[in-house]
Amino acid sequence: MADSPVPDDFAAVLAELKANYLQELPDKLLQVEQGLQQAFLAGASDDDYATLVRIVHSLAGSAGSFGLPELSKVAKAMELALRAQTPAALAQSPAIQSDLIQQFALMRSQCVAADSKPVSNRLQPAVRRASAAVAAYGNRVLLVEDEVDTAELHATQIRFFNYEVTVLHDHTRLRETLDSLGDVAIILMDMSFPDHPLGGAEALMTLQGSDHETLPVLFLSSRDDFESRLHAARAGGNGYLLKPVEIANLVEAMDRQLNRVRPEPERILIVDDDLAVSHLYARALQQEGMVVQTVSEASHIEAALAELHPDLVLLDLYMPVWSGMEIAAAIRQHPAYVSLPIVFLSSEEDVSRQLSAMRQGADEFLTKPIQLPHLIESVRTRVERYRALRGYMLNDSLTGVLNHAAIMNRLDVELARAIRTQSPLSIVMLDLDHFKRVNDDYGHPVGDRVLKSLTYMLRQRLRSSDSVGRYGGEEFILVMPDTPQDAAVKVMVQLCEAFASLQQYANERAFQVSFSAGVANFPTLVHAVDLISAADQALYLAKQSGRRQVQRYTKPS
Repeated sequence: MADSPVPDDFAAVLAELKANYLQELPDKLLQVEQGLQQAFLAGASDDDYATLVRIVHSLAGSAGSFGLPELSKVAKAMELALRAQTPAALAQSPAIQSDLIQQFALMRSQCVAADSKPVSNRLQPAVRRASAAVAAYGNRVLLVEDEVDTAELHATQIRFFNYEVTVLHDHTRLRETLDSLGDVAIILMDMSFPDHPLGGAEALMTLQGSDHETLPVLFLSSRDDFESRLHAARAGGNGYLLKPVEIANLVEAMDRQLNRVRPEPERILIVDDDLAVSHLYARALQQEGMVVQTVSEASHIEAALAELHPDLVLLDLYMPVWSGMEIAAAIRQHPAYVSLPIVFLSSEEDVSRQLSAMRQGADEFLTKPIQLPHLIESVRTRVERYRALRGYMLNDSLTGVLNHAAIMNRLDVELARAIRTQSPLSIVMLDLDHFKRVNDDYGHPVGDRVLKSLTYMLRQRLRSSDSVGRYGGEEFILVMPDTPQDAAVKVMVQLCEAFASLQQYANERAFQVSFSAGVANFPTLVHAVDLISAADQALYLAKQSGRRQVQRYTKPS
């Protein structure tokens, strides 16, 4: 079991990992050759034969993770063939021996081909900026993997997504390891071990009835058969990912299990002339993490709507000067607020009057006094529905980020807020490098997966207050409120290197994709069209300067 510190030079660490792996391949191949020779001549004991199977199993599990899928495939076939025989049966079967000799020849050729490839940046880890939101969740991962190289590769990359990783090579020590650690948030479990092809599921079964029984578990396996998935489900697995695992997919699955991907806080506008009540409701909602603004006069509502851009309005039915029904009707006249949820608050118990109020544009009617838990649940449920429906209208169907029209509207809203409050605002134009080659070489479905991996990383790394939108094709816009240009550039440089380090896969082939970005800002520029143009100019400069970099817009003197 090992707990390694996070290294400073990520690229160098992973380059060294791969170099060491390639350097050890000839010795592993020699051990396989010697083991086969012993087995063919009936000179292999049961222990010797088990050692041979373990070495081949190790190759099958690790090669794919290091970008050598063909070697992994051949080693897996050999492992299955060896497991199907006893040492005595193999010694008496020339036909099976011949098949194993052919498989070994293929393994040798794959090792030679692998050794001829330069150690590039294909294994650079993904780097993640820690955020306060993540700190609320446990981040200890227990990675149970017998293959040392594969374990270290996965652990190194996962650590850069703000997880602490403990590696356990012996699955039989799962329960005692969990007892000693005490703070594990999630288990990543290999399915196959040298002593048992379903050893991961067997180990997990030992947790039943213990304090660790409810821990989320993701299986990482090279076995794609339905029986293995059934065993994983029976053991209580929450997910099943095939090796070689794409780190972006793995981290997304981990985040999903641990609820680390937090939605943007609900934004609530309370309109009520009773200040004591409105402050009480505001405090209750704020305690739940919502952003709340209160207004006591109708004349202040328009400015509050523009500033807060709320997900829901809580509106008192009986307001001075203008009634709640009149205010609701006025809000609905604005095209931007046609679908905005409006919930009436009132002590009115007359059903006919409640229905009349609903006809004026309200979505729900809550009777005062309302229990705070009921208020919170009603607000949260209504906002969830509103956001889901709005998502269908505003989000890009492929990537889930805002579509072109929605991100441009968000830019207008945030720029207006920045001008009012005189706070900084940064705009980023981002474009994938040589993306056409990805579609041409690997096909559009693979290109779609690359786009999804980019937008997932952006949403995970950026703050909930930041907005990501698809400008068109492989080009995206980021709107970063309260962010000076220098800070935006720093974040984007980190993201640029992180994304270029992620391994993408197509037909078990590993490859990398990078992006270039340009950053413009307010108050250097004060109009949305100028900000977009300036960020685009900086993006063009990044492309012209070699790609895979971030450039800032500098206003001509």
